[in-house]
Amino acid sequence: MTLLKLYAMLAVTVVILSTSHNAVQGKCTKVCEHKGHLDQNNCTCKCQGLWEGDTCDTCTLNCLNDGCRREASCFCDCKYYWRGNRCEKCSLKCVHGELDGKHCLCECYGLWTGDKCDICSADCFNGGSFHEETCSCTCPSNVGGPECQLFPKAMHEADGLSVGTIVVIAVACLVAVTAPVPWVLYMRRKRQNRKEQNALIKKNVQSQANLSFLP
Repeated sequence: MTLLKLYAMLAVTVVILSTSHNAVQGKCTKVCEHKGHLDQNNCTCKCQGLWEGDTCDTCTLNCLNDGCRREASCFCDCKYYWRGNRCEKCSLKCVHGELDGKHCLCECYGLWTGDKCDICSADCFNGGSFHEETCSCTCPSNVGGPECQLFPKAMHEADGLSVGTIVVIAVACLVAVTAPVPWVLYMRRKRQNRKEQNALIKKNVQSQANLSFLP
């Protein structure tokens, strides 16, 4: 083999190796999903947001407070007044009440009701006057309660005692009065039986005494 042929073969080999090397370097066919960016240098995906995985196809989102995760879009459908990427923020605003942030609920003042404590549920009875701006009732002097529903007032408040306390006291008094009745009846019956027995014994003794005088 001549030196010229040897040089020619070497040149062809270099070209082939160079072409093969370039083909290998540019052969990354990976497709990054959900807007992931492909790094051609190391053939890896740089994922966006909460997507992970070799091709950014795994959603790592964890929805809180009973939120429902949409797998296709890696998104949380939040319930009630919960908001945020993970349904972790309470967006509820209480108008006439205080917010329970842990449960995202409003604790309403007085007679206010509704999710936001913005609905007045007051219904004034027994001649009470309704005040819409404060959701309250002004009651006549002889009735009481938030809606003037306690009538007459003296029967229910009784020097500051609640209705429940008065009921308990009344029941206790009734029990105290009626509980001894069976015992009293029992003792009376027992004394009556003893008198009858004593009278019978006395009669028998008298009969025996009369017999002893007979001839």
